[in-house]
Amino acid sequence: MQMKVLITGGAGYLGTILLEKLIKSSEELNIEKITVYDNLMYKQDGIFPLCSNEIVDFVYGDVRDQNKLKKYLNVDYIFPL
Repeated sequence: MQMKVLITGGAGYLGTILLEKLIKSSEELNIEKITVYDNLMYKQDGIFPLCSNEIVDFVYGDVRDQNKLKKYLNVDYIFPL
């Protein structure tokens, strides 16, 4: 089974480390897609080099916007950072 992962608040320090580890383990863990959802409140940009990976999608959004967030909740795992 191919897994889908959502990391909310994923552009920060912990999210960047988590994303890097998930990408490296994606074949072993059978990860099909990783969505990073963040509002970039702190102008963080360290995650963007990792977003060039084909399994990674970045979504600019705020978790308080429930209507927008709902579109991305159809996943197997959520990491709420």
